[in-house]
Amino acid sequence: MMYLFTGSLMINAQRMCCVYCIRNSSWVLFRSISTGGNVQAGKSWRISQGESQSGRDYGPLVDLPDWKYADGRPAPLGSGQLKRQQEQRQIAERIDRLASEMTAAIQITQNEERTRQRKQDERNQHKLKAKGQEFRKYKLSSKE
Repeated sequence: MMYLFTGSLMINAQRMCCVYCIRNSSWVLFRSISTGGNVQAGKSWRISQGESQSGRDYGPLVDLPDWKYADGRPAPLGSGQLKRQQEQRQIAERIDRLASEMTAAIQITQNEERTRQRKQDERNQHKLKAKGQEFRKYKLSSKE
């Protein structure tokens, strides 16, 4: 991919129809043909349906074998399929690891909260009790 530098501005020549560049302190106009695919047909529809952006990332056309033996045996996996399976396995292992870390963190937080609450309850039990009117009411009601 070719980039042109004009002062502090960097321009991608393949994406522009007309590009100006500085050559020998003067502006020169030249044309380039756009070769990039700016519009992917159906991209927004695929995304709205929950599918991949390009249609080539995952799905039955990518994940399933292209052929099988006449007697019904499955075909050996291709190199791309093996690579995708390995990547998916690594992603699944990472998800499992992160989920177990989250569960452990939640357990630690709950244990800390229980410990904090228990300590607060113990402090409240050891505080001095209110006396005076409440104590007299209790004492008078117990005599009767």
